[in-house]
Amino acid sequence: VLADTFSAAHPMLYKGRLYFSANLIGGKGKTDIYYAEKLGNEWVNIKNCAFLNTSECEYFPYVINNEEIYFSSNRPGGYGKLDIYKCTTIDSTYLIQNLGNPINTKYDDFGVYIDTLQEAGYFSSDRKKGQDDIYFFKQTWPVFKNCKDPVVEDYCYNLTEESTLDSDSL
Repeated sequence: VLADTFSAAHPMLYKGRLYFSANLIGGKGKTDIYYAEKLGNEWVNIKNCAFLNTSECEYFPYVINNEEIYFSSNRPGGYGKLDIYKCTTIDSTYLIQNLGNPINTKYDDFGVYIDTLQEAGYFSSDRKKGQDDIYFFKQTWPVFKNCKDPVVEDYCYNLTEESTLDSDSL
C-alpha cells in the first residue's frame, strides 16, 4: 500500500500493540480502527478491529484494563455527530455501548482518556459554539444521611419488609 493512498491517525500504545484509525483499502467503513504488533523494530500484522467497526467512521481508540476499547464513531443510533463508545468482551462476545448523556451530545464528542480505575477522565467536544474543548469527568459516590462513618464504595441501605409469604397462605 502506498503511503499517499491512505491516512492514519490517533495512535495509542497498549501492551505491545499500536492501535490507530485509518482509511485503509479493504476496510469495513470509511475509517476503521486497526492494531499492529511490534516485532523487533517494525510494526507488523496490521489487523482490522472488525468487531467494532461499521460502514461509517471510527476514530480515537483508547484501550484500558482488560482490553476494553473506548472509541468515537458517527455510526447510526448515536446522539449526534461523533459519540464515544465502550467495547467490552464478555464470554468471547463483544458488547458495544454508547456512553450516553452527559458525555455524548448532538455535537462531536471524541478523544477520551480514562484513568485505570475508571473513576475519572477527560474527553474532547465541540458542544460550545463549535469550538473543541477538553472536559473532565469524575465518578461520584452518593452520600446517605442515615449512615455512620461512610466509606467509599460501601453502601448504606434501609430495608423494610412490606409483606411476606408464609406456608399457611399458599
